[in-house]
Amino acid sequence: MNKDLEQTVNEIYDGTNESLQTLLIELRKIGLTQMESLKLFMYKLNLSLREADDIILNSKAWEDRKADTLKLRDDFESSLYADDNK
Repeated sequence: MNKDLEQTVNEIYDGTNESLQTLLIELRKIGLTQMESLKLFMYKLNLSLREADDIILNSKAWEDRKADTLKLRDDFESSLYADDNK
């Protein structure tokens, strides 16, 4: 992990939900994507994929992208099942 990124996590996150939300806002400001944030949460905070995804999907930092993210996932899932029905 990038040392600057690790320092950012250590400076902001104190175990509370509020600091987690603040951290996500800062990570987005410095250019991390949802996927990069997810990987960071799994690695640094020892969260499962599901836990990290739920936090990010429902965060203040990414609330403007939630509908698009859910639509993308739904479209992807639909395309998988569409292939099964051929």
